[in-house]
Amino acid sequence: MQTLEGLFPGNSGKLLVARIILRYSMPELARIPRDRALDPELVQRLLRYKRELSGGAS
Repeated sequence: MQTLEGLFPGNSGKLLVARIILRYSMPELARIPRDRALDPELVQRLLRYKRELSGGAS
């Protein structure tokens, strides 16, 4: 079970989620509680976006 807090821990994680919301037009992320289990497909997309924002290959 993955959560936003697990994928993006702490304050820097919240900032990264905000960047994903803006860059990838995903305002629904702002309404998801940070401790709620995420859909596996959404987890994969978020991990890909996280890699892209950190400069990693996609």
